[in-house]
Amino acid sequence: MARIYGARTASRAYRDHARQRRRALLRGSLKWVLYSLTAVLLCAAEGTAFAFRGASVSSIGIPFLLPAWLTAVAMQEGFPGGAWFGIAVGLLSSAAGGDTFYVLPLLYMLYGGSVGLLSTRYLKKGFFVYVLYEMAVCVVHGCILLLISVIAALAAKEPLGAVLPLLWAGGMSDIIASVIWALPLYLPFMGIRRLLTDRAEGPDSIHL
Repeated sequence: MARIYGARTASRAYRDHARQRRRALLRGSLKWVLYSLTAVLLCAAEGTAFAFRGASVSSIGIPFLLPAWLTAVAMQEGFPGGAWFGIAVGLLSSAAGGDTFYVLPLLYMLYGGSVGLLSTRYLKKGFFVYVLYEMAVCVVHGCILLLISVIAALAAKEPLGAVLPLLWAGGMSDIIASVIWALPLYLPFMGIRRLLTDRAEGPDSIHL
């Protein structure tokens, strides 16, 4: 009887373990699907904002929503998840924006990989840490885009003295808008994390 009871207990434990693994796999897959769907929506929002500025108002700052969302995901998922997600987001942004050189996948991979490594080894996860990462990524991304615009102006032999102030003003307004408008992205990110966290492990807490 003891052997039969032990075998049944072991079989039940195996089934419970297999069930937990299937649930964890399902939650993980759904989590990345939601991450990706949100990235698609933010990419569309960025494209709409850039089209609006090009059509009417030239001084409006356009936030870098995709880099900010990548920052949140990489902060939580670490490395190499952040780097791989950066490549995917970069390909999405390049395809939407007509980037024939595909510079963005490389840049976003560096952003995601760097944030993932830092969040794993040095700084804890939380809203204030996200703010620091997000500000750093947006500033670096804005400066790189500004440098690319300057190089393009030089290649087109445009008068740099007249173009540079406009590029600088536009770049700074984009960085400021990015830092401000990217902050609310932490809320849907934490919503996804809480929704798909195993209740047995406890939901992720929002560190302040």
